[in-house]
Amino acid sequence: MAHDAVMSGHQGQKKTKDRIWREFWWRGFGAEVTRFCRSCDICQRTIAKGRVSSVPLGKMPIIDTPFDRVAVDLVGPIFPPTKRGNKYIPTMMDYATKYPKAVPMKDIQVETVAEALVNIVYKGWCTKRNIERSGK
Repeated sequence: MAHDAVMSGHQGQKKTKDRIWREFWWRGFGAEVTRFCRSCDICQRTIAKGRVSSVPLGKMPIIDTPFDRVAVDLVGPIFPPTKRGNKYIPTMMDYATKYPKAVPMKDIQVETVAEALVNIVYKGWCTKRNIERSGK
């Protein structure tokens, strides 16, 4: 009648209480209306819950020298594996030029990953400073 009927329009707890209050009253009336409105399926899907406060933007360093700083990530496992059995891809990207580099790998043993990253760096890149890991 006062909340989810065709002419009532899901107007929230206060307006629903006001509409019901005009005609009816019983002990526990307010709590029951509040509970009913909070459990309304349509209201739960359409009404915004809380707002997340915005975080002030921090200063990002400008990276203008190519291959001065790179990002590293490991993608995988990828299914199905390739015909050669590769399931992982170590990737490296230069922050300044956005140039990506990737190599397929069969496993992620420490030696395999280290060898792949060394091959990426020394067979085409030379970084002076940091290698940063992206993601978690």
